[in-house]
Amino acid sequence: GHFNGQESSMKSLNINYLPAIDHLRGMAALLILFYHGQHFISRDFAFGDKVPDGYWLKTTNPISSLFIEGHTAVALFMVLSGFIFTYGAYDKSMNYWGFIRNRLFRIYPMFLLLMVVGIYAYPGNFNFIGMLQTLFFLSNAQGSLNLGEFSAMFWTISVEFLFYLIFPFLLRMMRNEGAKKMLLLIVVAIVFRTLAMLFGSNIRELSYWTIVGRIDQFIIGMLAAKVFIELKLSRKSWFLIFCASAVLVITELFAFNRLGGWQISANWKVIWPTTEGTLWAVFIVSYVKVFSENKNIIQKSLSRIGEISFSIYLIHYIIVKLVIYRHWTISFSSNAFRDGMLNSLILVVPITILISILTYHVVEKPFLKFRGKYLS
Repeated sequence: GHFNGQESSMKSLNINYLPAIDHLRGMAALLILFYHGQHFISRDFAFGDKVPDGYWLKTTNPISSLFIEGHTAVALFMVLSGFIFTYGAYDKSMNYWGFIRNRLFRIYPMFLLLMVVGIYAYPGNFNFIGMLQTLFFLSNAQGSLNLGEFSAMFWTISVEFLFYLIFPFLLRMMRNEGAKKMLLLIVVAIVFRTLAMLFGSNIRELSYWTIVGRIDQFIIGMLAAKVFIELKLSRKSWFLIFCASAVLVITELFAFNRLGGWQISANWKVIWPTTEGTLWAVFIVSYVKVFSENKNIIQKSLSRIGEISFSIYLIHYIIVKLVIYRHWTISFSSNAFRDGMLNSLILVVPITILISILTYHVVEKPFLKFRGKYLS
């Protein structure tokens, strides 16, 4: 697509800008913020330092389950990744190292900032090999640096980056071999997760933290882009699909919560990433088809939040931990969940957004100008 110099630098040289993608990134960033805020603040109100072993909040309210199981925002981010890169490169040829270079300029500045601050904040946790491992995006393998709240979100960056490394090959595979091969690749992932589980591997950990669990969601995002480009339905049909997908996402998270939530390591979690990813994919495709412009204040706000979502993602966790550590939280009621949500709204959201606006403009944006074209 043509690049308009007046547009913000977030808008890629390579991919036609879809405002709705920014809305979704904004939603995902806010959801993960409310998830961590609610989770840690409500636990602090309910138990202080003494959280019972294996405790997980269960709800009878499906809407609450969206926030109690708000870790699902990670799945939304990952499906979005597969979607946006495939949408952008769909009928173009891709320069591999150009693509990787752009990803590094996108990720590394904030990542390095937090790593360096974290190293000096927790000097006792430093070791050279661990630093190398962290720098090479192996944050979720044994031995990487543990920098407390500064590195808490690094694991997702590691998973994303492993996906970036193979994405150009997956894209070529989807083009040459078709969608069926991609679906079979998901089957391969499920089969190997099952094998690991049969050997006693913790299936919650494997499905949640690793590329082995998350690869489904990236591939589903890629397939979603194919559907988005090729499937022509009326706007009304897409709107109905959107409503259905929103209901299904909530229903599925409610079921997930009632079955024991994030905490448990149940065999059904072998296919959880696939299920979760599929429903988010339908949500994404239908949302982008229906809400294509920035029409109202909510969409405009979500767009702004989406633009700074990477900073929000990395910083919100630090702020959640900070307000608990400094006892800035306010008890409104006897309901810990409600108090967690309210404190997230009045404390974590404004502080995180202010810092994220700053880091986006000062740390992220200057490096976005170094990105080049990788599609032709």
